[in-house]
Amino acid sequence: GLMFIVLTFLIGRELFGKVAGLWAAASAAIAIDFIILSRVVLVDMPLYAFIASTMYFYIRYRKASKPIPWLIGFFISFLLMIGTKNAQWLVLIPPLLYVEIVGNEKKVMRTINFLIVLGVAWFIHSSFIYPEAFSKPAYEFFTSGANKAFIQPSWDIVFKSIFTINSYLFLAVFALTIGFYLSCL
Repeated sequence: GLMFIVLTFLIGRELFGKVAGLWAAASAAIAIDFIILSRVVLVDMPLYAFIASTMYFYIRYRKASKPIPWLIGFFISFLLMIGTKNAQWLVLIPPLLYVEIVGNEKKVMRTINFLIVLGVAWFIHSSFIYPEAFSKPAYEFFTSGANKAFIQPSWDIVFKSIFTINSYLFLAVFALTIGFYLSCL
């Protein structure tokens, strides 16, 4: 949990400055589900920390003049993230691919290196860390009964989770973000 808070600050600082990093870390630290899940080290807290470290290393990789050390850090963080055996990290892949492919038109080799790193991490994950013999029971668990809602959520579950699981500060930030977006339109 502490690693997640520190990385949230670092990500906020990299993207928007020190004050925004402090606000991001503070709002993450008081989210009610974060507090509850931080008390026990289950799958969620390492997943959050590894998602944050993956994002941090990716941001630093994009900004660096010498990107190889940050790409190695990204590779290790990404491998640890997908190794948590949770499905939530899947939402990270489309934005990463979009930013990397669309945002790197002039640096084609960087994009190719990034895609190779993703492919190698996935190969290591599916071949050595979690081969099919280990993955099949997890797949059956997540696609049976009540767990099916986790993979195929409906809109009412999404809206209920926004209003009940996270803190009121998160809800306020969510509402302000939507308001800002609508005012920009």
